[in-house]
Amino acid sequence: MLKAVLLAMTVSWIPASIAVPITTTALGHNSTTEYIDVPFMPYANPKAPTGGILSLEARGTFNAANKWMTTGVAMVGTDYLYDTLMTGSLNEAFTMYPQLATKVTYDPDDTSWIIYHINPAARFWDGTPVTSSDVKATYDALLNKGPMYIRSYLGDIKNIEIINKQQVKFIFNSDDNKEILLTVGQFPIFAKSSIDTDFEKITLTPLMGSGLIS
Repeated sequence: MLKAVLLAMTVSWIPASIAVPITTTALGHNSTTEYIDVPFMPYANPKAPTGGILSLEARGTFNAANKWMTTGVAMVGTDYLYDTLMTGSLNEAFTMYPQLATKVTYDPDDTSWIIYHINPAARFWDGTPVTSSDVKATYDALLNKGPMYIRSYLGDIKNIEIINKQQVKFIFNSDDNKEILLTVGQFPIFAKSSIDTDFEKITLTPLMGSGLIS
C-alpha cells in the first residue's frame, strides 16, 4: 500500500508539460510542414529529364572553387554542387525537409540539441558514403576556418557528437535559439577526406560533395 502511495505521489509530481523526444521527417519554425512525407514537391517534376550542361552568366574573376574559406576569390555557382542535410520548400516560410538526412530527433521542450539521421544511401561523387564524420568535419571546418560571418551565424553550436555512422548530434549553448535546429541543416556537407587536404587550398577543384551537378 505504501509503495502504491509513493508511486502515485511521484507520478503526480511530474509536470504534465514535459515532452519526450520526437523523430520526424520535417522541421518548421513558426510554420506548418505541409509536405511532410510526400514523395515529391508539388512544383517538382519527378520525371524531369536529367543530364546536360548548366551555363550561368557571372561577372568578375576568381581563383578558387571554395567560397567557405577566408582566402581566395571564389567562383560563382558552387552551391549547386552540394547537398545539405535538409532543404527548404519554395512556398513555405521556414520549413526543412530531408535531403542527405532522412529524419531528425529532438525534444520540443529542450531545444538545446538535435540529432540528424543520415541516409545510408547518400553518396559523394566518388561513391563513398556520406557519414556523420563528414558532417562533423564540415562544421568543425566552418566554425574554425570559415568566414567570420559564418562562424557568428553558427555561433550557438557548442559541440558536435558522432553517435554512429548515420547519426550526428548537434549540441547548442542554450535552448533559446529555436531556429538553430533548422539552421544546421542548411549548409553543404563536404567529404572529410577532402576537408583534411584541401579546405584552405586555393584551387579550382571543388571540395568533394554529393550534389547531382558535378
